[in-house]
Amino acid sequence: MRLEATKPLEVIVLKGGISLERNISLASGGAVAEALRKSGHQVREIDIVEGCLPNDMGTADVVFPVLHGDFGEDGKLQALLDEAGYKYVGTGAQASAVTIDKYETVCLLRNKGIDVAASQVLKSVDQALSTIHKFPVIVKPNSQGSSFGMSIVEEEAELGVAIRKAFTADEKVLVEEFICGSETSVGLLFGKALPVVEIVTPEGFYDYDAKYVFSKGETIYNCPPQNIPRFVQERMQAIAETCYTVTGARDLLRVDMIWQQESDRIVVLEVNTMPGFTSSSLLPKSAAQVNVGFNELCHKLAVAAFKRS
Repeated sequence: MRLEATKPLEVIVLKGGISLERNISLASGGAVAEALRKSGHQVREIDIVEGCLPNDMGTADVVFPVLHGDFGEDGKLQALLDEAGYKYVGTGAQASAVTIDKYETVCLLRNKGIDVAASQVLKSVDQALSTIHKFPVIVKPNSQGSSFGMSIVEEEAELGVAIRKAFTADEKVLVEEFICGSETSVGLLFGKALPVVEIVTPEGFYDYDAKYVFSKGETIYNCPPQNIPRFVQERMQAIAETCYTVTGARDLLRVDMIWQQESDRIVVLEVNTMPGFTSSSLLPKSAAQVNVGFNELCHKLAVAAFKRS
């Protein structure tokens, strides 16, 4: 018998996975599972250790896949869930397969009139050394998240090392113009933009250290922003909602942007279909500003997936 959405649901939380973001996923998945239990749902946590669904998944009203990168946000997991007949939280298979590819995503957004960084995708180190001569640039794996393998390159002598570092994490590498400005993130819930988060890093570069390690000092997250005018924030929210529509996202999305005050330019850097999901992560921080606490956020997402026909 189908449960009513107001009654406890049987939810499977998928966490871990096979990507470089496995540890982040384990933390996020555990937090989501605990939040759902506090909301009264029956939760089973499954640690994904291979690029496939386990044979003993069993039945569930909803699957909440808190997985990142490979076999998390690339559409392969979503296709298997569709084939198995599970309802699940998040973007569907086809849109996920597009948005995991940073270069394909920025091309899609650019074609829809959204300002994105100038970029090119590389398949070899030699290709980079022969075509890139203007610096600084950002070098990063094309399909990884959490700033794994990302570098800022100030001069040509540093390029080879940065490119090789990125290639250890992905078979394709993205090189894009370095844009100096205020780093921000806009979360979306069911297509509606949440308040903007302003990211203030110790050294002005939001890399893996600034996100998780803090060896150079704590990163400050201002929500609402302290240094960005309200009318600029509203433009950011409108751009984020356009990104949600253009990419075919579902349920949730996080859009990372930079605002250049001098030129009043808002540049979209990338999108994330399943961002970090602890109470201190960016999208939950934004939701809390509109009185949607972490437990309620997880509950709303699970119920929405359950109601989906």
